[in-house]
Amino acid sequence: MDESRAASRTQEINESDDDRAGVLGCDWALLPADLLTHIFSGLVVLDLISSGAVCRSWNTSYSEVRRLGLCSPDKTPCLVYLSPDQDGEPGKATLRRLSTCKSYRIPVPAPPSYSALGSSHGWLVIADKRSELHLFNPVTGVQIDLPPLETIEHVTHVRDYTGSKTVGYVVYNMTPSAPEPKINLADIARMMQKFSLGEARYNLYKRVILSANPSLGNKCIVMTIHHPQTQLSYARVGDSRWTWLTASDDCFGEIHTIDLRGPAPLVNSIFPACDAYMNCTNYIVRAPWGDLLQIWRTFQIGDNQKLHTGLVQVFKSGIAKQDLVGIKDLQGHVLFIGYGSSFFVSVKDLPMLPPNLVFLAHDNCKCDLVEKPVINDALVYNIEDDTLIDFTTLGLWMNYPPIWIRPSFFSQHK
Repeated sequence: MDESRAASRTQEINESDDDRAGVLGCDWALLPADLLTHIFSGLVVLDLISSGAVCRSWNTSYSEVRRLGLCSPDKTPCLVYLSPDQDGEPGKATLRRLSTCKSYRIPVPAPPSYSALGSSHGWLVIADKRSELHLFNPVTGVQIDLPPLETIEHVTHVRDYTGSKTVGYVVYNMTPSAPEPKINLADIARMMQKFSLGEARYNLYKRVILSANPSLGNKCIVMTIHHPQTQLSYARVGDSRWTWLTASDDCFGEIHTIDLRGPAPLVNSIFPACDAYMNCTNYIVRAPWGDLLQIWRTFQIGDNQKLHTGLVQVFKSGIAKQDLVGIKDLQGHVLFIGYGSSFFVSVKDLPMLPPNLVFLAHDNCKCDLVEKPVINDALVYNIEDDTLIDFTTLGLWMNYPPIWIRPSFFSQHK
């Protein structure tokens, strides 16, 4: 390089350094509010939260974008866990973003004691220390109470000796084919189970799902699969009690469609029960290309006597032929499953990942009315080569099992 070109290049570098110094030295807090709002509206939820913490003026624009619902949809999955209030300190929601492995800790009014029972549309379904159910948004801290537990048809409360305080629940073994509990001293242990306030959440609920975002109010239907014998009860956001779905005797093994839009529920069986492994949880998910998939997750007991995931299988449910066909291709997608709603994400939105991966997180697997084992696995399954890889930097999550969600700001229900 000759001297004139070297001098010119040195001048360019110096000018570039001066420009950067000028940019870094400006007062970003003085950016016009309309410009900040325009910029923030293009950010996804977690980036928007980070921007709102920079300074007071940015927080004002962040709050305006949140109020107007202008932020971009967040397609990036996060592992979330809640650490409850401790020693007077507020609870925190920790979200670990898959695309960057960055953790976001958000102070939220987390319930003092909870058990997560599901997730959907960016919300968690949690049970508090009295086993009452709530919908909880870990980003905003908004909580929506669901109908009281004792309004489930199979449950009644137990009072203390004064009759003024609820100290537990009794769960009756009722089914649509035997809707009235006929109890005598000989079969009382078989026909009912008694739990303390906190025990019911571990022994009654098997899974809870949402039909829509709770921000839609009574358009969101919450359905729980619960004991005894995998019964179904549902309620709309704002309802005062649960409604028992008596149109189906139980939901074990088969795949049903349930239409709750009319005056009476319509239940239709579309796929028969299959012979799965004993310690197996089945997930059902509609693929973006239209197929109905089943994912079988089989659990094993390790040397430490704790359950862990031992086998994962992915099948296409052939509705026409009523058969299962194993598949090895997710058509450019990755799949997320656990103790919540299963969902797909295109690798176009997660370019750092190869396709055909299944990300698994916490689940409560097969259980009875005595014990409910908790699976704290966080694994990645490659359906092409049948390998399972531990996805843990999970030290902080051992006491607060993580769940996959896609963060949402839309938290105001009517």
